[in-house]
Amino acid sequence: MKVKDLMYKHVISLRPDNTYEEAVKILYKNDIAGAPVVDEEDNIIGYVSEKDLFRILYPVTETITSTPRTIPTWKKWKIRPRK
Repeated sequence: MKVKDLMYKHVISLRPDNTYEEAVKILYKNDIAGAPVVDEEDNIIGYVSEKDLFRILYPVTETITSTPRTIPTWKKWKIRPRK
């Protein structure tokens, strides 16, 4: 099997002036994990992924995922987990 057998032939793209909310909707609607960003002549000038958008929408998660040992325990929060 070759890449040509796996690739999408109809590529969904974003424009530089799309908002991140629009990008989220486009990725979700098309069930894709990322899209190239193209200029007026359809030249690829970048790429935006779900991970890029996730970091903007939920910036605190970058700290949590990069240093998981800093996540407080239930005892430290003084909250009991649901049973």
